[in-house]
Amino acid sequence: MVGIFGGAFDPPHSEHVKIARQAACEFGLEKVVFVPSGTSPHKKLQTPFSIRFEMVQRAIDGTGFIADDLENTLSG
Repeated sequence: MVGIFGGAFDPPHSEHVKIARQAACEFGLEKVVFVPSGTSPHKKLQTPFSIRFEMVQRAIDGTGFIADDLENTLSG
């Protein structure tokens, strides 16, 4: 089973990783995929996607989690 963790991740932080670990343990997830939002409807000023994606990759480095840039490829 795969868990999808979406959000603005602006910025990603240790609690995001902690929540993903807890979910993986509680639900027996084989993978957790972090999916940063393309744009956030809740924030007027937002760090560009490429920077947020890189920050997510760095935040999850060594955890076994993966990041996906799907939201950046979608329009609208």
